Amino acid sequence: MSELAASKYNRPAGRPNREAYPIPARELLIDATIKLIAEGGPTDVTSRQVCDLTGVKYASVNHNFGSWNGLIAHAASRVYVEYVTGLGEAVKGAPRNPEDRFRAYVLAQLDWARRMPGWGAVFNYPFSSRTASQILQREFGHITQPHFELNVARLAQLIVDIREESVAAADFDVTNYPRAELLADKIAIARSTMAGWTTLGMMVWVGRGPTLESQTPEILERQESIFHFTIEETIKAIREDKGRQL
Repeated sequence: MSELAASKYNRPAGRPNREAYPIPARELLIDATIKLIAEGGPTDVTSRQVCDLTGVKYASVNHNFGSWNGLIAHAASRVYVEYVTGLGEAVKGAPRNPEDRFRAYVLAQLDWARRMPGWGAVFNYPFSSRTASQILQREFGHITQPHFELNVARLAQLIVDIREESVAAADFDVTNYPRAELLADKIAIARSTMAGWTTLGMMVWVGRGPTLESQTPEILERQESIFHFTIEETIKAIREDKGRQL
């Protein structure tokens, strides 16, 4: 049993004693699902493993979430909100210049991909957990979609700031960002889409787990410098967008 199971999740099966175990079974299941899928991906983790880790009855999954896919969807909504929030915090914590903010944003994505590779598969390859992805969209879209749009807006603003040599406020949230203004900037939307595709490729690369070790050693040795080069080339391309029309 893992160290995590020996502390947070070490509880006997059956109806929990609320005084002895103040954390509800529902929360334990969500937390354990987040942990196990982060490590093993959506296809190699089962509801039984989650229940064994938490010490709750197997029926608790269906009772609380309707199904194993329902639990994955619920956990995914929480993971995604935390992901977008973390990117915002990285931007706020960076030096107050557009280039460093952009670097912090991209590096925060790579850091997340290293820590949560299994969830990268859920979000970036929804066919890997198709039913859970459908439930996520249907039941939690009102939560995840605004955060998705916030993330797009934040990236677009970072790109505008680099292009225009400006520094906008880093206080965007799901109810406060210049959506119409940013969508009207066709160059910024195009460039942010391209930057997103580039970053996605880097996230997939760092999140490949054991298969990463089978790659060309010379490339792996230069991995961090390649990431740095890619970020700097993207910044250079953004600067050259000033005055362009699409």
